[in-house]
Amino acid sequence: NLVGSVWFGNDDGSSMGDLTGGVLPAESWHDIMAFALRNLPPKPPFGVPPPPPMALAAADKAGDAQASPARATLPPPTSRALLEIADFLRAAQSRAAAAPQSGLANTASAQRADPP
Repeated sequence: NLVGSVWFGNDDGSSMGDLTGGVLPAESWHDIMAFALRNLPPKPPFGVPPPPPMALAAADKAGDAQASPARATLPPPTSRALLEIADFLRAAQSRAAAAPQSGLANTASAQRADPP
């Protein structure tokens, strides 16, 4: 039902130093998916038969006794990182909109504007 990805890196291919896939990207992926899946019932993986209904009812009762429902939220570091990324993308979009068109685009526009 969901498709997602997490990518951290420099657009120019330069090193990210000590940042590896098992650090911030993995933590972010965990936090985002925990938030996205918070209200969805678990499903067995493809090809694995679901447990019998009696086992599900017993598991639900055990879960109800252990914890009350809590509002799922992203952890503060993940929220801050996502807000910073959104701000960065908005700024880049604004810069791109304010920048003059590339020379190729200007040439194409000029060619269309000139009568044959």
